[in-house]
Amino acid sequence: MSLEIIAVIGATGYQGSGVVANLLASTSFVVRAISSNVNGGKARTLAVNHKAAVDAGRLIMMEANLDDRESLEKAFEGSYGVFVAQAPGPTEVQQGRNIVDAAKTTGVRHAVFSSLPGIKTASNGKYAVAPFDNKEEIANYARQQLATTTFVIPANLSAPFYCHRREDGVAKFCGPGMNIEWVDDQHDVGVFAAAIFTTGPAITAGKTYPLASKAQTLKQIAQTYEAITGDPSVWEPLTPEQRAAFLPPFLVSAIENMYGYFEEIDSSKTCYGTMDPKDDTSFQDLGVKASTVEEWLARTGWRAPGFRAKSA
Repeated sequence: MSLEIIAVIGATGYQGSGVVANLLASTSFVVRAISSNVNGGKARTLAVNHKAAVDAGRLIMMEANLDDRESLEKAFEGSYGVFVAQAPGPTEVQQGRNIVDAAKTTGVRHAVFSSLPGIKTASNGKYAVAPFDNKEEIANYARQQLATTTFVIPANLSAPFYCHRREDGVAKFCGPGMNIEWVDDQHDVGVFAAAIFTTGPAITAGKTYPLASKAQTLKQIAQTYEAITGDPSVWEPLTPEQRAAFLPPFLVSAIENMYGYFEEIDSSKTCYGTMDPKDDTSFQDLGVKASTVEEWLARTGWRAPGFRAKSA
């Protein structure tokens, strides 16, 4: 398997860079890091961070455009697997279809998507949230076209409308009040992706693995954060107008719908309220678990945005 290649879409992004790191560290796959600009700063940083792998021929930088299926086919040629992390945007669905079509044409044997459940489907049409619903549309197309596809569903609290620094310096956790699931998506998506590719499609194909530790409230997370870091923290939800200040205009309505849906999630279920916990076979299949908040803070030293370390 040492010569088999995994092509990583979104390799220079938050999740993708974690996938690259974990594939290099814990598997024998060759990693083909796909970037829209291999000469850009993020691509150069990725290559520098993994210079030994570049020198050994285990990390190969390759340019492709998600709007150009032919460039994707060139990038996937000869690859055993493809990992896909797409940023939300107006052309996301078509780009996702291009990825799936290119993977099918080039004979990719295992595709792994960082995805999300469709909120429009989950709420029976009450709420529409494009970043979620687009991912579901891509996932459904992938299931139709590719026989060996696996999905991971990460939770995420890194956005500033979930947590940021107040003017008085207090770390303000400001998301919704109900129980939510936590994951260190950069690290954990990489861990899960490496385990999925290593385990293979005979076990993982067609399955969805939710990446989340035990559900808890943001107030509890704020208390844990303060206890571990000593950084004063509060839970203080934002108003819709305050949330909008952190968002590009095209996402404002979607995020408000997302919050409405979150308030109605069935707390007995995981994966954004769409999966019965007994159907989650991730540990059984892969032997890995998502990070707890405590593990994440210990590993990364993360502080709420705006943090400045105190001088000694």
